[in-house]
Amino acid sequence: MAERDFGCSTDFSGRGVGLHVVKTTIEKRGGSIELLTKAGLGTTVRLTFPATVAMMPVLIVEVQQMIMASRQRA
Repeated sequence: MAERDFGCSTDFSGRGVGLHVVKTTIEKRGGSIELLTKAGLGTTVRLTFPATVAMMPVLIVEVQQMIMASRQRA
């Protein structure tokens, strides 16, 4: 699913390249992304970052029990 042009466009997500961009960006910074799916239970997305990236200043936003962080530039 995280590969370029995977073609997983649906009624819910129509962009098709978003997860590939996330994967590429994380890997450029020395991290990794892992997708674990269990039928009937859902999908877990595990993001792993090196400590240097984990210590960057970010803006944290929570919307309907979803927490997101956006890097703050100096």
